[in-house]
Amino acid sequence: MSSAVDLDTTTEPSEVSLGQIRRSYALRSLFFVLIVALLVSAMLGYLGYRNRTLRHTVDAVHTTVTYGQFTRRGITTPVHIEIESDTGFDGDVTIALNDDYLERLSIRNLSPQPDQEASAEGNTEWTFQKPDANTISFDIDAEIDGSAVPGWVDATLAIGINDQLTDAYTFRTWIWP
Repeated sequence: MSSAVDLDTTTEPSEVSLGQIRRSYALRSLFFVLIVALLVSAMLGYLGYRNRTLRHTVDAVHTTVTYGQFTRRGITTPVHIEIESDTGFDGDVTIALNDDYLERLSIRNLSPQPDQEASAEGNTEWTFQKPDANTISFDIDAEIDGSAVPGWVDATLAIGINDQLTDAYTFRTWIWP
């Protein structure tokens, strides 16, 4: 018949130094800690949408801006602007927001609809006829565009009454990858 074939394919184990074992353990531990930190951050909501509210008072005009400080692409990220005048408004109200910020948004709706919209000097301006009430609220219903580049986006918001600058805000939004 046939001759016996040696089927033993084992070889001597390669030697692993104590330094390699320690380094391997340290890298596995670091990877595990990073994964746990990522999961905990996600569970606590740090990797999703977080808004921030800014308030100013100039003379008899109180303004409030609520915006998304941390957000991700595809998440609803509204901007809410409220203007209150103790003495009422003596003219039209204009709100201007820089185009660099608006380019990162997919705007679904503006509420209320402005009476006039214009683009000038890198800003989009929305003008509302003189409000009858002492308060006007303006909502930009938007989400971060799917093609928006992750990172910080700077916004400049100006509020004017009767063609006079009343208040201005600068703020930043972080877009997560």
